[in-house]
Amino acid sequence: MKEITDIGAQRLVEAIIKSGTDEYRMALRMYMREHERLERLYNRLYEASDYGEYMAAKYDYNEQKYVVKKAVAKMVEIEVFYRSEWFAQLTDLDPDVVMKKAREVSGL
Repeated sequence: MKEITDIGAQRLVEAIIKSGTDEYRMALRMYMREHERLERLYNRLYEASDYGEYMAAKYDYNEQKYVVKKAVAKMVEIEVFYRSEWFAQLTDLDPDVVMKKAREVSGL
């Protein structure tokens, strides 16, 4: 970490990085969980035996696509932060290493 003389500022930097890492892991887990559900709904969509069942499956599938997109958007938002100049000013940590570790912890 870059040298910070004020302990309060250093704690703030650590809290910002920890918060980003926690949110990233949460978004990764959400993506994995919700993507699996999306795949099950996709199968249900094409196994529907009548129009009503198909429409219900289609509605659920489209709702689930939105949830997965939100998880991906959150992951991208945090990855942009990790690669930002601001992150580089906060710390000497390698953003790729931080993201790799978060993926490992999350099971990706």
